[in-house]
Amino acid sequence: MKRIVIFIDALGWEIVRAHHFCESLLPCRYCVQTRLGYSAGAVPTILTGQPPEVHGHFSFFVHDPAHSPFKLFKFLPSWIFDAPIFGNHRIRTRLSRFLKKKLGYTGYFQLYAMPFSKLPFMRFTETRDLFAPNGIPGVQNLADFFQKDSRRFVISDWRNPAQQNIDEMIHHIQNNTVDVGFIYTADFDGFLHQNIQKPEKIEAELKRLAHEIQRITDALKATGEPYEFAVISDHGMTPLSEAFDAQKILSALPYHSPKDYVAVLDSTMVRFWFKNDVAKVAIVETMNATGKGKFLSEADCKKFKVNFAGKTYGDIFLLNPGIQCAPSDMGNKALPGMHGYSPEDPDSDAVYLSNIPPAYIPQSIQDFFGIITAPFKEEKA
Repeated sequence: MKRIVIFIDALGWEIVRAHHFCESLLPCRYCVQTRLGYSAGAVPTILTGQPPEVHGHFSFFVHDPAHSPFKLFKFLPSWIFDAPIFGNHRIRTRLSRFLKKKLGYTGYFQLYAMPFSKLPFMRFTETRDLFAPNGIPGVQNLADFFQKDSRRFVISDWRNPAQQNIDEMIHHIQNNTVDVGFIYTADFDGFLHQNIQKPEKIEAELKRLAHEIQRITDALKATGEPYEFAVISDHGMTPLSEAFDAQKILSALPYHSPKDYVAVLDSTMVRFWFKNDVAKVAIVETMNATGKGKFLSEADCKKFKVNFAGKTYGDIFLLNPGIQCAPSDMGNKALPGMHGYSPEDPDSDAVYLSNIPPAYIPQSIQDFFGIITAPFKEEKA
């Protein structure tokens, strides 16, 4: 028996449904709710079977000046903050690589457009490789589970191109060196960010993906063994409706960062750490009055499983689906598509597609862990 799962980042239910993606090949099809946040929180949710408030990952930057590894940035002269060259994406990518190596981070690390002046107040959350054993201290992930399992487990390297990961898994299948395989691919996410509003391009890309999936299932069939094959995703992609300049709104108020508050401007939310109640009341009222989103209540945070102890990730102002914060600390311009909205947004729904029914029907991406690690059906008898 073999079980192979391919994780296609950002393959949303609405896209799968509209384009009839792999309908005949994968007849068992389920719309699955994502978790609030970005891949920074969704991926560890899939890898652990736990919600963000348990595994501790949600977004990349948190306010933590006492433990910030970027304290030296406070000594940079002000002209560096404004120099166009240091806002260049390629320069920031190279700087990110340098810092990642210097800090010993093994996970995903990117500065994005985070202002240098804000970095001394920030800590980056994904310092370890989430896919590796003990990648999330205190919480078991897939690698931890299969270290104790008798089945041969192969997990692809998230750093590699999708094609390489697929080819390597097919090699394992053909050489009978895998019982449970997990393929991670990130390319579709980047593609959709730019092309979500171009159905003809999406159709062509889905045909290419379907061809790769056919290659995997052909390899599985050739073994002569029973097999389970599934396609999963972490979230969908919501088309851009408008840009929202949160910084402009905040700059018009008589409160200043970092004296009165510190804010991280993500793409679909603004997260605040308030230093005084006067500023908090004014900012909450002003932001809510824009009608572009709302501050999440404690009840909302509990419902979405992001009720972090001590508000590690701040007070969250979540934008309405389709509205992007731009400019933001993630980038200066809005993209044609984005994810990270309310899990109740239909465009945010993820998928589970398979050749045979899973061990149980997934309701949330959190359920994928139990399906991937479940005993083979022939072992249950």
